[in-house]
Amino acid sequence: AAMARSDGLPDGPQTSSFAQLRAMVERPYDFYWDAYQAHGPLFTVQVLGQAPWVIVGDPEAVRVLFRASADEVHGDADAMKFLLGPGVVLFLDGEAHRRERRILTPLFKHERMAVYAARMIARTEDALAAVQPGQSIVAIDWLQGITLDVICECVFGVAAASRRSRLAALLARHLTSMQTPLMGGLAMALGGARIRGAILRGASARAGRARLEGALPDGTGPLGFLDTKAEMDAMLRDELARCRGDEARDDILALLARATYEDGRPMADDALLDELFALLLGGHETSAITLAWTLDLLAAHPDALARLRAELDEALGDGPLDARVVDRLPYLGAVIDETLRLRPVATSLPRRLTRETELAGHRLPAGTRTFPAPAILHFREDLWPDARAFRPERFLDGRPSPFHFFPFGGGSRACLGRPFAMVEMRLILASVVRALEFTRAPGARTVPAMRGILTGPSDGVPLFVSPRAASARTRQAS
Repeated sequence: AAMARSDGLPDGPQTSSFAQLRAMVERPYDFYWDAYQAHGPLFTVQVLGQAPWVIVGDPEAVRVLFRASADEVHGDADAMKFLLGPGVVLFLDGEAHRRERRILTPLFKHERMAVYAARMIARTEDALAAVQPGQSIVAIDWLQGITLDVICECVFGVAAASRRSRLAALLARHLTSMQTPLMGGLAMALGGARIRGAILRGASARAGRARLEGALPDGTGPLGFLDTKAEMDAMLRDELARCRGDEARDDILALLARATYEDGRPMADDALLDELFALLLGGHETSAITLAWTLDLLAAHPDALARLRAELDEALGDGPLDARVVDRLPYLGAVIDETLRLRPVATSLPRRLTRETELAGHRLPAGTRTFPAPAILHFREDLWPDARAFRPERFLDGRPSPFHFFPFGGGSRACLGRPFAMVEMRLILASVVRALEFTRAPGARTVPAMRGILTGPSDGVPLFVSPRAASARTRQAS
């Protein structure tokens, strides 16, 4: 039974703080939904080691939070601090937040994405060319190979295939070791900044030994993520030095290295690399998770897959992928949006109140940690009829309210990399659907599970894939 809280916050689950942390890790969507059904659209959870969290599942309350300025509502992504440096725009507030967004936003204007589209297509075609008939893949791993190559080329500017492959392998090993339920749970319980401090000390010690030995560590061993962190930092600093001597480069690292604040100062190297590592997470991990879920859902819904292929074949025939055409395909976009709705990679988004605020009839004091929750808003039947069903056509009749559907956050803290991610996902999905037949592996039981601080498929989505005969495409096109 619910009990009134002495701090005036809404009531919530009465299980222990450890049990609530465990449920968040093991049943990320169900935990929020069960609490919403039991306690209503605002409820308080108590996670081990953390101040209370007020979860927000009310669209009008989300409106209040998203329309507030960076002075009125602060970011509070404490758990993410084990992955990213303290100067990342995600962690800044007030004028510092506005200043950082002003220097970053021009890099992600939609029109700039045309520069990167050809590279995205090329890296996807490389992966597709290697697929063998009847091959078994884990979708998320295979897709991460593509998205990592895209990030290494488009964001970090690594053009040489061997060097790009090395950096991609390092990034993959590092993220695999960091993005685990254990690390996510520790970051939530102990605080991300504390975990990051230990990682940086370990990486610095390893890098020091590596320099004395004349070689960088290769990432093996039980604490391999310390080795990969040290080597990644060395490679990226070298790439930063290279781009400063090459005015022709148009990758995001080079553009950011040439950018200046309003007072003419350039961004400091540490801050620049931290921002790019944040983009790595946003443009690689989240895109690969969403695309893996999309293939899983399309494999389970052959009518939707057939409709998507028909749209692609009508627009492109048997010709090459045209990024400008793909950008305008409505059903392709609807399939991705419906996946983002049904399988949000972030179950909730942290915001800290700087002053007393009324939300859904509750007066919350300054300092309260609030969390607008896609894991609730994306599943409410009053907002989404037949909410648990995969129905991409629901997105064909205009955009939903940004307070009902917010896979990229909202307000002054909306994800800067959204244009990059959406172009990337459209191009990769279109390429894969045109080129491959894919079926779910027999016996697979794919459920949502925590991957570090993100939510993804528990088994990575195992699939059997085969190259799709060109005759099948032309037959549909005709």
